[in-house]
Amino acid sequence: MIPPAQNALRVRCDPVLGKIHDRLLTIGGTAVVLGADAPSTVRRLNRDGQLFARDGAVIIPLDPRASATNVARLCQLSPGGIEAATGYALDRDGCWRPHTWGVLDGATVVETTARRDGYYGYLLSPAEAARFCWREPAPAVAPPLPASLAAAAHAGRVRRMLEDQEHFLKK
Repeated sequence: MIPPAQNALRVRCDPVLGKIHDRLLTIGGTAVVLGADAPSTVRRLNRDGQLFARDGAVIIPLDPRASATNVARLCQLSPGGIEAATGYALDRDGCWRPHTWGVLDGATVVETTARRDGYYGYLLSPAEAARFCWREPAPAVAPPLPASLAAAAHAGRVRRMLEDQEHFLKK
């Protein structure tokens, strides 16, 4: 992790980093923990980045410290079913952190670590996804995937809607 003082210096010195930093804070949160992203990745975030809805996210708990590896393995197990997205996720503590997640049907987030409050990033192209998955060994044991990812996505949306309604009623 980059220390906050160095993070601030990078934002002041690099207008491309500053742009993504400011964009994330405009969406929400209180801080951005910039990763060691290559300049091309940051330019791509600025050009193609989009906000992914957290509502209805499907949670498939895997290794909580390895979002990229988790997503690569899910993509290997579900070719054409789950796409890989990369960018930043908003954690419950208000910090945007580098993250990788899956996307089902072009819209539904497939989270493999912990529930997040927001996602900003871009989908990998098929060629990028192939290179991304190639770096990871194929899983020896398949993680417990929902029998139907579409049904899981629908169940995730319903569960999230009920959680939001319960939170609203408590206010």
